[in-house]
Amino acid sequence: MRLMLQHKKELHETEIEIKYPEMTERVAKLIQCIRQYDMEIDGFKDNKAYQYHVVFILFFDIKINTVIYY
Repeated sequence: MRLMLQHKKELHETEIEIKYPEMTERVAKLIQCIRQYDMEIDGFKDNKAYQYHVVFILFFDIKINTVIYY
């Protein structure tokens, strides 16, 4: 397996491309690992919408009609 990394300042978001001759358990696990770090949830504060990466949220505090995440 080869890993090629390229730093491109003109990109607006990270691109990941995986090329493989056949889907193996190793490739599937790699894809699963990458996907778990790409989850975002929407949040609102002061009537503004924000997107937060799940990996940075430590815990949720749930109260009536309100969910706060830290």
